[in-house]
Amino acid sequence: MKRIVFFIYLLISSIIVYGQAEKDSDYIEFSEKVSKKRQKKDSIFNEINRKVHGNDSITLLYKPDYLVISKLAYLDSLKPSLLDTVFFFEPPNVVKVEKNAAYDSIAFFQPDFDTIYFYMNPKFLLVDSTITVYPESKPKIWTLSSNTRLNFNWIELSNWAPGGNNTITLGMEFRPNASRKFGNISVDNRGEFFYGIMRDGELGIRKNSDLLRITSIQSRQFTEKLLFSSSVDFKTQFTRGYDYNDDGTRVFKSDFMAPGYLELGLGMSYLKKDTLNVVFSPIKGKITFVLDDSLSNQGVYGVKPGDKVLTEIGLGLLVQLIKLQPAKNLTLEGRVNLFAAYQKVTSVDIDFNAILQYNLTNNIAFSYNTRFVYDDDVNIVRDDGTEGPALQIRNEINVLVLLNWSN
Repeated sequence: MKRIVFFIYLLISSIIVYGQAEKDSDYIEFSEKVSKKRQKKDSIFNEINRKVHGNDSITLLYKPDYLVISKLAYLDSLKPSLLDTVFFFEPPNVVKVEKNAAYDSIAFFQPDFDTIYFYMNPKFLLVDSTITVYPESKPKIWTLSSNTRLNFNWIELSNWAPGGNNTITLGMEFRPNASRKFGNISVDNRGEFFYGIMRDGELGIRKNSDLLRITSIQSRQFTEKLLFSSSVDFKTQFTRGYDYNDDGTRVFKSDFMAPGYLELGLGMSYLKKDTLNVVFSPIKGKITFVLDDSLSNQGVYGVKPGDKVLTEIGLGLLVQLIKLQPAKNLTLEGRVNLFAAYQKVTSVDIDFNAILQYNLTNNIAFSYNTRFVYDDDVNIVRDDGTEGPALQIRNEINVLVLLNWSN
């Protein structure tokens, strides 16, 4: 139930964040095209007038930056009487096109960016025709892509002198991306969904990888490469996590939203197309959730015993290396997220991840993954037996099956 409530909250927040941008998007996109549309106005009118009876002509009206009868309009009614006028409904107004001298009714609407439709009612005949206008192909509103990586490892031993265990490892990494640019506004959404399991001898099935991360950056152009930006970064894990002791017992350490992290930032960003995005946020909020009762009662992950939420205000830096190709078939991508709370600004939380991948074919690759995490609020039992904040390190070498998609 907690997960359902949280996802509803996340959805509502996303709608609020994007609401204004979506509200402006049609206006901005249309404004970019209107000058080219007007360049074709004469040829459009000539085509329309050629279809009109006698010497009658049609006037297609414009507002400052968009057509009077917009892509939202649709045919509301067409009455059979010769003297009736065609009506089109355009929320929130009804657009009425007056009859011409021959009592023909003519109206226009644009259901998309590709086509202007017009309807004629010359006495006993209704004719509908289309005229293609700029752009000739419908523009993509969102650029969508995804990268899926599957890895599998199986070791079976029988009478193996050096010893060892039979092991099976299975993992999946799914990275979707949705980006959009309209006018001087851009939105970049990225997800990271990792999950892996392993079976080692008689020890049973254990997870060895678990990450759910969603990052969204909304920007407004300031100069060619500098932008005003807001960022949202959410991170947690899918299922329960345990520490396993040598005797086979286990200690419960984590669950979905225990911990969960939500960071909201406001600042400036530097964008280098398709390769690098750097966001500096002098104002950034970090919210730590520990929604499991047993863990929150222990006071882990920085919350006070019994509390389930820790809120911090500070400054942050988010660097995303989207894709760099240092050599043929070799790619490097990564991200680093830094946060320093104002009340302890000398202590910096670090989350660094990098992936170096060599593509053997379009669908087979080798990769080296490394991740460093440091959180001043998370206590770790160190190798010397002491407990406190420590640098957490994870390294992987994988053989991957690649499944890539884009629109």
